[in-house]
Amino acid sequence: MARKTAILCGLLCIVLFTGIFQRSGDPCAPVPLQEAERGSHGYRLWPGSNLQSFEHRGERICIPDGWEAIGAQHAAASWAQFPEGTTGVLIRTEYFQTTELRFENSSYRIALRYPADLSEQELQEYERIVKNAFERVGALYPDARPAHHTVVITAGLGLSNIEHDSIYPDPGPAVSYLVLQPSQSRSEELFIHAVAHLHNRHRPDLTAYTMHQEPFSSGDFQELEASWIETAFEESDELRSARFAYLMNIHAAVMERDFSRIEEPPFENHNGFLAIRPSAISNESWTYLDDQYGYYVLAPLTLTAIDTLLVPHNTSVAELLTEIHETRGNFLTRLQNILSADDVERVTRWLHGEERIPEHLIQEAVERYSSRQN
Repeated sequence: MARKTAILCGLLCIVLFTGIFQRSGDPCAPVPLQEAERGSHGYRLWPGSNLQSFEHRGERICIPDGWEAIGAQHAAASWAQFPEGTTGVLIRTEYFQTTELRFENSSYRIALRYPADLSEQELQEYERIVKNAFERVGALYPDARPAHHTVVITAGLGLSNIEHDSIYPDPGPAVSYLVLQPSQSRSEELFIHAVAHLHNRHRPDLTAYTMHQEPFSSGDFQELEASWIETAFEESDELRSARFAYLMNIHAAVMERDFSRIEEPPFENHNGFLAIRPSAISNESWTYLDDQYGYYVLAPLTLTAIDTLLVPHNTSVAELLTEIHETRGNFLTRLQNILSADDVERVTRWLHGEERIPEHLIQEAVERYSSRQN
């Protein structure tokens, strides 16, 4: 009931905002009156009392007194204009505090915005997550120009503490979000995935290599990297093991067409599940579930299995990614120069969903990741 009351309060706040535009003489539109709306991982649109996330249609949005824009492309004292393709976000200034973070292996300068009632211990846990993500992902890339980025903690602001009820506006070049408690299974994984995309999707000075990864499209390779990175680089060994167990269960279900293994979204639609065409390489006829399975199950499992195949050759997926980020080489070409012809054929069959990935290859990699040797 309290959460519903917060939503109603947020809607009232938006209504009150409508009388504030053009207060400084600059033309701007009021915050749009929109209902809460879920996206892939939580509420993409949220009319709350401390955070507003909304579709902005490219307009200048008026900033009410006591609020500030997050992730704006252009801004003045009284208005903000947000990048196309992302949600607009305003936060109530008095509810959020700020701490600045710097890293050894990353050029990013982070402003971490966190709820004022967050405990010191909780803040330290979030700082650890942010540091781990930027340090480990940043180490894969060549030195880059310094960049500023904002991370907003929205955990606890949604309808409940589960992922489905969290508040997750669109992350982008200027802002990312921590939407769950540090102890929750997807908290760190979702954040690391966003940080991976910050490097391989939103940085034109770093992303040229993604255009040279045939047969993968640029988007395919971005997801291949991010989906592997989010789990391989996770700090919690327990949560990593649980995530890989989940991925292997979905993989087995799809390869065996065994719907009885499915217990939760997004694969719970029986007909949609049976229609999945497994591949980590997209095509024009891909369905939503093809996307969800290919990018977020098959892709990370394939890279993880490849990581085990590389052990006898004294290299790793992380080392090969670091190399191609610098040289703009093709990842599969590098594999062909390292692995045997039989192993290359196995990898090709895995990528196209033609052969089940051996569980022992995944388990060996998980053990190495837990000992921080990946």
